[in-house]
Amino acid sequence: GSNSGAARAYSGKTGAQLYEWTGDSQLDGFGVFVDDAGDMNNDGYTDSVVGAFQDDLISNNVGSTWVFSGKDGSELFHAYGDASGDELGVIVHGRRDIDHNGFPDVISGAYWNDLFGNNTGLTRIFTMCEATVLEYGAGCAGSGGFVPHFGIHGCPTGNSTIELTLEDAFGGTSG
Repeated sequence: GSNSGAARAYSGKTGAQLYEWTGDSQLDGFGVFVDDAGDMNNDGYTDSVVGAFQDDLISNNVGSTWVFSGKDGSELFHAYGDASGDELGVIVHGRRDIDHNGFPDVISGAYWNDLFGNNTGLTRIFTMCEATVLEYGAGCAGSGGFVPHFGIHGCPTGNSTIELTLEDAFGGTSG
C-alpha cells in the first residue's frame, strides 16, 4: 500500500537488489523489523521474515508478520495479530528450529496482545511444516505490553519440554 514501508533483499555477491516487498496498508510499519528466516520451505534458499507492527488491513494496528522466499521473492505465508492494537510483528526473528521438525521457525512479538490478560503481550512461533501456530507464553502481566526477550535452551522432541528464559530491560531473569 501507499506509504506502507518496504523491505528489500540484495545480492551479497553483486550488491544488486533482488526483491522488494511492500506492506498491505498505509503507514503499517512494514520493514521496520526484518530478519533472516532460514530456509523455511526447505528449497535450499534463505528466506526473509518481515514485521508490519502497525498493519491496519483487518483491524487498527493489529500488526502482521510476513515470510518471503529467498528463491523467487514470493510470499510463503503471513499472519495477522488477534485484535486491534496487538501490533504483531513489532519484533521478528528466524532461523531456529524450535519444534525440532527439521524446518526453521519464525518468532514474532505482539506487545499489546490481550490473550493472557489486558496488554500482557504475546510471543508467537510460526512453523512452515505443519502450518500451525505454537504459543509459548505471554508478556509480563502489568507491564503495559512489554514482550520480554527470551532464550531457548534445549530442543523439544516427543514429550520433552523447552525452557524459556525471560529477561527484562535490565537483565533480570525469570524461568
